[in-house]
Amino acid sequence: MEQAATAPGSGRPPVSVVVAVYNPGDHLQRLLTSLVRQTMAVADLELVFVDDGSTDGSLERLHSFADDRPGTIVTTIPNSGWPGRPRNIGLDLARGEYVFFADHDDEFFPEALERMYAVGRRDAADVVCPKLVTEGMHTPFWELAGRNLTDGDLVDDQLLIWRMTHKLFRRDFLLEHAIRFPEGPAPLEDHLFMAPLLPRAQSISLVADYPCYRWVLRNDGTNNSQDLFRAPGYWENFRTSLHLFDEGAGPGRVADAGLAWAAGRMLHPVRPKGYLALDPAARVEAVAPIAALAQDEIPARVDHLVPVLKRLRVQALRSDDLTTFDRLQEMVAALDVQVHLDHAVWSAGALHLSATATLSWPDDLEVTITRSGARAALDLSRWTTSVAPHAELTASDLGRLELTVRHRTSGVEWPLPRDEDRPDVEAPQGARLAAGWSGVIDPWNGLFGQCLDDGVWDVLVRAQFLGESRVHRLVVAEVPRETGTRSADGRRAARAAVTQRGTLAVRVFAPASERPVASATRWDGESLQLSFAEPFAVEAQLVAQVRGSDEAVTTPVRGGAATCTVTLPTTEPGDIVDFWVEVPGEERVRVVHEVRSGVPYQHPYAVYRTQHGSLSVRHDAPAAPATAAGGLRRQARSLARRLRPGR
Repeated sequence: MEQAATAPGSGRPPVSVVVAVYNPGDHLQRLLTSLVRQTMAVADLELVFVDDGSTDGSLERLHSFADDRPGTIVTTIPNSGWPGRPRNIGLDLARGEYVFFADHDDEFFPEALERMYAVGRRDAADVVCPKLVTEGMHTPFWELAGRNLTDGDLVDDQLLIWRMTHKLFRRDFLLEHAIRFPEGPAPLEDHLFMAPLLPRAQSISLVADYPCYRWVLRNDGTNNSQDLFRAPGYWENFRTSLHLFDEGAGPGRVADAGLAWAAGRMLHPVRPKGYLALDPAARVEAVAPIAALAQDEIPARVDHLVPVLKRLRVQALRSDDLTTFDRLQEMVAALDVQVHLDHAVWSAGALHLSATATLSWPDDLEVTITRSGARAALDLSRWTTSVAPHAELTASDLGRLELTVRHRTSGVEWPLPRDEDRPDVEAPQGARLAAGWSGVIDPWNGLFGQCLDDGVWDVLVRAQFLGESRVHRLVVAEVPRETGTRSADGRRAARAAVTQRGTLAVRVFAPASERPVASATRWDGESLQLSFAEPFAVEAQLVAQVRGSDEAVTTPVRGGAATCTVTLPTTEPGDIVDFWVEVPGEERVRVVHEVRSGVPYQHPYAVYRTQHGSLSVRHDAPAAPATAAGGLRRQARSLARRLRPGR
């Protein structure tokens, strides 16, 4: 096989992508296609596939791929039962200056590897973190989405939270510190790989201004990411990862921050609603390994670094007080976040928004917020003694609200520029906290200067109070009345809309290409059923109008609908009915008729496609009565056609 080009001065390819492969089925093609589409030169990109004894034809597919792709290495090993061994073998085979460990069913965005490598070289980075896009869940590690990082700080820049290995690593750095994956069945293998690595990295960069890698979370059994905490060895490996990190960090702020992160992370398997649905015996079993970690590994000196509701639950487990732990779980489950859109207006080509989020909980929990000067605390004194009865609230506990936009199809999510003049947090009161956000959606100039891609962008609310996060779409009562905006060259338009769920979305599109395509599927002479090639992104109106007249019938179409039945207006012989789609704030457009199969002719109406491709219905004039003379003329024309030369 051909070898890749060489990185400057190194005599080796710039990047190697290492992929452990085991029975991905057709999902593998998604990754392969994304690798072929990389803007990085083929000669600069080495691909290393290590098949872990697949039985679904993946090895044959990889060999076929390698035959057409220079710089591709394919090897196979007997099944090891986990990705660790094939990844280690791939690391040994790889020659790249940098190595990226990709999963066999994920995918790269086109410029990902070229951009990440450029950042790595520029910053002399040991690790380059990509902007992550997810499929099947909310975007994780959102704390890292707001800015690019050069020489990021593990604590101040919150880089400790991302323990996945979907990153670009300098290969010599990995070899120098003998950093490898555990082999054989090993839940949390990513944690065991990252724990010794993070505190030893001299430089970590982050690419936040371009989506790089799509992580796909499936429910079909092909992911190793599902319910791992139930796997044998999970909690032992969690404990081991804490020790590995501590050994690399040594005493100090980094080690303490790592323990504070672990205190919150170890509570993930007992998320409140699922935990509270268990019977008492199952609850005891579920928290036993977590309580052991709280008692053995999480010292009280780091409690102040842990968000308050996680801190209190860890303290309860450290004291073996399951009654208090359960009560705290009930409180977390009962937290109610309401978001109100205060203001929405198009101005200077951008949608200006202002919103307020309010957190509250039921009075019967007997928890209140007390204030003393500028300080605030949770008062739990009515029902607990094992944890601090007055838990002080930090600035981050008091709340933060952020609005983002997420593309409904691609899953790419962007933070929105905020108005720093508005305070984040309002004064706490009783059993209530509030946080505000003001900012803009500028479709043509986002936080990183990027334009929003065509499609529907849902406006998301990310609210965080007392260390607990809530993510959902922004509910609104009505769409801003203004018409929206167009790009400077006029080739793109953006419109706000209210979806079927009553949430705010922004649609970006090319106005000239927005004619909807439909086929007529049923026609009974009075009403016509249309099937559209693409579902409506937002609410619209289908208008059936008599050509040259104001006579029309309007039918509402909900967002997400792909079919619509419309009743025709009253017509007379010779009338033609045209079909239009209207979206609030946009010019109405004709419906394109895609002829899939004919609909029965319902005299005197005919459904047809115009010379411009549009859908219309014609009201035919009554047929003229037959006469003897007319019959003779038709016979003569028929005879003339038969006698025509060449027939």
